[in-house]
This record gives sequence, C-alpha cells and structure tokens, in this order.
Amino acid sequence: MSDLESHTLAFLRGLDDKLDRVIADIGDLKADMEVQSAIIRRLDHSVQNLTGEVRALAGQQDRQRQKLERLERRIDELGPLQPV
Repeated sequence: MSDLESHTLAFLRGLDDKLDRVIADIGDLKADMEVQSAIIRRLDHSVQNLTGEVRALAGQQDRQRQKLERLERRIDELGPLQPV
C-alpha cells in the first residue's frame, strides 16, 4: 500500500469516527428535545387549567357581586328599621 493510500485510509477512518460522534450527538439532542417538548406540553396544560380556574373564580365573583347588589336593593326597599 502506498503512502498516499495509507494517509487517505487514516483520514477516512478519522472522518468515520467523527461522523459517528456527530450522529451520537444528534441522537442525544433529539432525546433532549423530546424531553423538553414533554415539559412544555405539561406546562401548557397547567396554564390552561389555571386559566380555566381563574375564569371560574371571576364568574363566581360576578355572581356573588350580583347577589350582594340584589340583597342591598331589598334592604333599601324595606326602608329604615323602626325601633320596637
């Protein structure tokens, strides 16, 4: 085998090792992305749940405010209390 062939073969082997490392790194990055995507989906679900709870609380407050206003009107309709 000539010196050129020997150097070419060594270069190709080194290149093959580097490609193997790049492929392994890509696999690691892909796995990391899958984990991060799962975390984001879970956080998005949590935010949606919290948004629903906030809307429910706002609705409850609105109903309580309306009820309080009705009670205040009824009290006003009764007029001042007379001492017994």
